[in-house]
Order: sequence, then C-alpha cells, then structure tokens
Amino acid sequence: PGKLFQDGMINVSALQAVADSLSSSSKVFKSANEKVQGIGDTHISQVTELVDKAKDGFATLNGAVDAAEKVAPVLPQMLGANGQTRNYLMYAMNNVEIRACGGFGGSQGLISVTDGQMSIGEFVPCIARSKDEAVESVDEEDETLFGDHSNLYISGNTYSPDWPRNSQRVAALWKSEYGQDVDGVIGIDPVFLQYLLGLVGNVSLPDGTVVDGTNAAKVLMHDVYWNYPVEESDGIFASVASAAFDKILGGIGDVDVANLVSAVERGAEEGRLIAWMKNDDEQNAIKEMNIDASLPDPDDPSADPVAGVYFNNLSFSKLDWYLNADTQIGQGVKNGDGACSYRITVTLTNVMTQEEARKLPDYVAASAPGTSRDDERLYVSLFAPTGGSITDLTVEGTQFGLFAATWHGVPCYSGTVDLHAGETTTITYTLTTSSEAGDKPLTLRQTPTCQAARDSASA
Repeated sequence: PGKLFQDGMINVSALQAVADSLSSSSKVFKSANEKVQGIGDTHISQVTELVDKAKDGFATLNGAVDAAEKVAPVLPQMLGANGQTRNYLMYAMNNVEIRACGGFGGSQGLISVTDGQMSIGEFVPCIARSKDEAVESVDEEDETLFGDHSNLYISGNTYSPDWPRNSQRVAALWKSEYGQDVDGVIGIDPVFLQYLLGLVGNVSLPDGTVVDGTNAAKVLMHDVYWNYPVEESDGIFASVASAAFDKILGGIGDVDVANLVSAVERGAEEGRLIAWMKNDDEQNAIKEMNIDASLPDPDDPSADPVAGVYFNNLSFSKLDWYLNADTQIGQGVKNGDGACSYRITVTLTNVMTQEEARKLPDYVAASAPGTSRDDERLYVSLFAPTGGSITDLTVEGTQFGLFAATWHGVPCYSGTVDLHAGETTTITYTLTTSSEAGDKPLTLRQTPTCQAARDSASA
C-alpha cells in the first residue's frame, strides 16, 4: 500500500498494474471464491474459524476484483494520467436535514488530481440561488413530483433522489460562481467521513474538540447545533471536512487496504458515498459499481429491480438526528406472468424525548408554517422498479397521506407525514416487479439516516 499511496499522491502506473492484474485474474478469483463460500460446516471449531476467515478474505478479494474489472479501463484518466488535471467537487451532505439523496448540502470543496498528485481546496458553503437565478433547469417530472420550490434549485439540490441530475445542477452552480468546470461530483455525509477518520486518525475543531472515527457524525450533526453559535455551524462543518480530507490524503498510504475497501464498500452500500462523472465511460463505471444513486431507467423493465424509499425534510429544521426509518421487505411471491410481489413495511419514528423537545435550540426546531417545534414533517417518496407497480398502500399514525404519481412513467407514491416527539407512522404496500426482470432479487435503496451513528454515540 505504501507504494500505491504516499504523501497525498497515487502512483498511477502501479495502481493501474494492480487493477489490470486483478481484472485479468477475475475468472480465477471468482471461481475460487465460489468454492470457498461453498464450504459447509465442520465439526472442529478451529477448522471452522479458519474457514470463516478464508470466506471473509475471499469475499473482500472478490469485491476488489469486481471493482477493478469495472474501473480499470478508465482509471488512468480519472487520476489525471499523462499530465492532465481532473477536478472533482466533494459535496458534503448533512443528514440531520434529510434529503432524498442523503442530506442538505452543507459545504463543498475541490479535489484536483494530476498524474495522481492530489490537492484539496478550501471547503466553502454550498452555493444558493433563487429559482429565477437558477443556472440549470429542473426536469418537469421532478418539479411535478417534488414541488415547484427553491429546494430543487439551490444548495438543496439533493431533494430529488436522482443524483446524476442533481450533480449536473451542482456542477453548473459551481461554474457560475467560480468559472470552473468539474469532471465529477462526489457526495459524502458525516457518517462516511467518520468511517474514513476511523482509518487515518483524528482532527480538531478550532476550539480543540477532537473529531475522530467514533464521534464525527455526532459532532457534525448534533453537537454543533446544541453547543455553538448558529453562525459558526457551517464554518465548523467546512473546517472538519477540509481537515479530514487533508488527513485522509496524507495518511491513506498507511491504511490497511482491506479496511479501506471495507469502509468504501460500506459507505457505498449505505448510500453515504455517491458519485457522478461527466465523462460517459467513467459514469458507466460508476454505475457498474452501484454508487451512481440514480433513479430507475424508465426504458429498461428488465433491469435489476429496486424498491426506492426516500425522505425529505419539510419542517425547515435539523430534527432528523431523531429519525428512525426501518424498512422490511417480505418474502417474494411469484406471479403467473413471471413478476414477483413483495409486501413492504416502512416504519418511521421520531425518537426525540419530551425533555429534548422542551430544550430544542431554535436553529434545530421546526419552523415551517403549520408545524410545532418538535414536528418531523417528512415528504416520503416510494418508487417501484420500471415496469412494476405499487398497490394496496396504507398509512397509519399521521394526519396526512401519500398520493399515486409517476416519474417518467415509473410508478411511485409521494406525500407528507408528520411525526411529533415519540410518534410513529407505518406505511405498508405491495410492490410488484416487472415480469421482464425475471428471477432477479429485489433490493432496497433508502435515504441514509443518522440513527446508527446516533445509537452508537449513545452507547
């Protein structure tokens, strides 16, 4: 690892050689992984322990091989080979004001790469524009589904769950402000930042508070709002993000590669690391790695079926630290036409205590018209796969409800729910996949929340 990453620089030729080697060995690796994963239980505990270790190791290697195979052809150009400079905008999202793609855009910074040499600019607050000043138009389907309001245009570009379209607006806003084109936009949240700090060490706030791999999410999504003046919160977020990436770029060569792969995979699986690339070939590689965070292709009913469950904060608050979102997918039932139906339950809970509700800082509390201070008002969107459907929907525990709609022909339900301190709303529905998807299993893409980090901090 020290020869691949050192002093903020990636050895492009060495990394390419590793990627090519992994890619050319993919058939052997995959065959070996299948054989190892197929080893059954043993009757000797020491042997079982060794087998389990082998299974974990081969699973990690198999993931690395898959990634290498998809990225190898475009890796050199993405790392600025042959003296070219690539510019990537790091877009830091704050889940405590939840948005469908993650969270409200808090700060952003530019990472430049030339022949693998990386440098990072200052993190600055995300750019705000009114609808009349918008530099990039909003898709009519987005506007119809998510509302004709500024959240679709300004720094809250993550209101739509379609990250590629959001990123193009973010990139256009950056160019309008700084006159600079970017080659990609990479979205991260404080929980993913915490995963990375767990590998490279801690950073400090201006007042000396230590932020590390155990508390970064809590500091950035809770403590700054309760313990610091409002006008300092964005600056603290930007300061930690900038210091963290300096630390990451400088210390990445000392990190265990398996742990790094694991952290990146975890962030990607949880939707805390998402990316868009301007170059079509690079974007295809991002899509193959499942970090593109895009909505279903409305023209491809044979694609892998995904159940989309997305949330947006409508209470003008920082209350989503207290949001629990639990989605359960029942056993699939095969239909006569080859489609598969699943019963899905989405349980949303505001876990705030009455004592916390009484002490809420004004900046944290709800301030939207018609809300009380402890009101988690959420806009919920449920997406079916292309060619699929949503039926038999019920909503319990809220005064509002969801309405049927479509996004470029893809069926969905959207609407508002209210959750006061301690309250729960349960949404149940049947999702049926396209008959053209065959036996492909249904997967879930859900807006990432703060709850795991919150529960971990409490423990």
